[in-house]
Amino acid sequence: MPHSTAPRLRIPAALLLAWVACAHREVLLEPPAAPLVAPLSRPASSAVPPAPTRPFRPCSDASGAIARATWSMTGPEGGTVFALAVEPRTGAAYAGKDGVWKTTNGKPWAPASAGLTGTVRALAVSPSSPGTIFAGTGDGLFRSTDGAATWERLSSLTPPQSDPAGRFVPYSTGGMTAVAVAPWVTARSPAGTILAGTDGTGLWRSTDSGAHWERSTAGLPATTVDSIAFDPLHPDVVYAAGVESLGSKWMGAVYRSADGGVHWSQTALKGQQELRQVFVDPASPDVVYAGGPGIFESRDGGAKWEKVVAGGVFAFGAYDEGRSHVRFAAALAGFYRKTVGVTGWTKDLPESGLPSTPWAHALAVGANGVVLAATRTGVFASEARAGTWTPASTGLNQMNVEHLGAGPAGSAIVYAGATEGGMYRSLDGGGTWTSLPRQADPEFLSAIAVEQRHPERAWLATTNGLYRTANAGASWTLVPGVPRTLAIAIDPSDESVVYVATDTEVLRSSDGFQTRASLKLSRPPATALAVSPGSPGLLWVGTMNGICRIDPSAAAPDCTAYLGNGWTSAIAIDPESGGDAVYAATAEGIYETRNRGKAWARHPRARYQSLAWAGGALFASSMRDGVEVSCDGGATFARVGVDGPTRVPGVAVIPGGRLQIFASTLEGVYRATLE
Repeated sequence: MPHSTAPRLRIPAALLLAWVACAHREVLLEPPAAPLVAPLSRPASSAVPPAPTRPFRPCSDASGAIARATWSMTGPEGGTVFALAVEPRTGAAYAGKDGVWKTTNGKPWAPASAGLTGTVRALAVSPSSPGTIFAGTGDGLFRSTDGAATWERLSSLTPPQSDPAGRFVPYSTGGMTAVAVAPWVTARSPAGTILAGTDGTGLWRSTDSGAHWERSTAGLPATTVDSIAFDPLHPDVVYAAGVESLGSKWMGAVYRSADGGVHWSQTALKGQQELRQVFVDPASPDVVYAGGPGIFESRDGGAKWEKVVAGGVFAFGAYDEGRSHVRFAAALAGFYRKTVGVTGWTKDLPESGLPSTPWAHALAVGANGVVLAATRTGVFASEARAGTWTPASTGLNQMNVEHLGAGPAGSAIVYAGATEGGMYRSLDGGGTWTSLPRQADPEFLSAIAVEQRHPERAWLATTNGLYRTANAGASWTLVPGVPRTLAIAIDPSDESVVYVATDTEVLRSSDGFQTRASLKLSRPPATALAVSPGSPGLLWVGTMNGICRIDPSAAAPDCTAYLGNGWTSAIAIDPESGGDAVYAATAEGIYETRNRGKAWARHPRARYQSLAWAGGALFASSMRDGVEVSCDGGATFARVGVDGPTRVPGVAVIPGGRLQIFASTLEGVYRATLE
């Protein structure tokens, strides 16, 4: 950061609590050596009470515990936020993701989406009407006049769901992509002037607060408009960043209007791929910034542009108070600041507190100088001139969790892999969650496997390869030489033996993959793995074409006895059967064998995504019926609880005196207890 004589800003305690209060998150930029941690430290107040001494078996329980089970969403907090806005007069902050979330008066974030549908891609507060907020979603443009307590859809503006010409639009999201409200009234921008950008039909203009709309096409050929910025000192002047088709390419440009958005002309910045943002300096109207493949700066209203920073840039902001004049840019690689009067932008240091791969793509600046930045792991807060960041996602959830891994009863260790936000860990049975260092893009996380005798040891299968931890996720180590991994299985009889499925083979190792043996598949790739108890245990392999088994003790281990049941998504083994009873979730239903694959019985049910055997029962999850349990090997199922989640890609069960059931969902991790 450049030096300045301005005094350092202090954040009022109440606002600091609203945006900064959050459980401590561990962020390690480089994974250190991973020592074994024993015992693990846990929060002083555990969310898991002592377990009863007798083992709980749901299939022999006569009290109806399965039907009475209650589910609660436990977190994690954070995840991708697509839009941020702050109301200057009230200090309320709004976050857009799958709905709207709000924080004010020192409180955590809370849902504020009554009447609103769709993923929120754009937010704008009215500068003249406190409590009036606009939200652009895939379902249309919504308005709230009571501070996001309730929402109404402006039905007069119907968003496109795709490009009208049926063309492929890169980075297309569908629906509304931008919204801006005129800062004050002029002859050309009367009261109620709103501009809205869409993904497919360009830009629309309303001069009666959204009751009626007209498409702005004069001089604006862009079919997708991602950003709109009024000149705060001259609201007749408006800029828009849009994308249009130029033959086989989609190129971005910045456009300028001098009559409140009726007529447009292209500025000198054009022909840029991924150009997505435009921002007018509030103190110097001729200074305009554009973001996309870098930061572009114009000092003459768009006549000339200069690229001043390289890299993907998604949002801008400004803070002006007293002698403090700071400009901000949120980017894939982090966060940039610029002090007015000082040449150049400064990137916040890697140790500033942001995630190691932030993908900061939205920001908002409060009147008190608190900057909010949305990253893929949640919201972070910073003072305008500080250059350091603190997690500020307390109460903010709705994270798409796909994969779960759990330790044994008594360990209270649970791992969660989220599409948005990476890896999380709980040491108190899901009561609280900690963000773990990201080693791989979470979209490409395939599986989590946890050692039951040492649950601080876990494995991740990702498209980057295989990762392992020996300290409950505090750090992760990439296993050298292992390509993209799709599934993992740990031998329950000897947990030093680990199997990993790649695109072409299954690898077996008993020394942490310092050495490995290749088990060839005649029908790769494998989609699910499981190991029967034994010395060595039989390996069961599910593929896109069926299921087979491998005997590792054979002279030439090979997959035999294929069951041609199509795609296999999960395999579960009843350990009390000695490994004889095996269950496979397939596209055709659940297949069951009680003699190690010599004969199979098919139970035609809806496709299940995940299976788990615990307490003498078979648990299954689906994207239609949530979590269910079977007491007859998959022939019939009963729903666990009455108000549980319905779209559940993964289930994990910790057996013992009580059964802790965890469900991964689009909102986060749900937990239920049977005892």
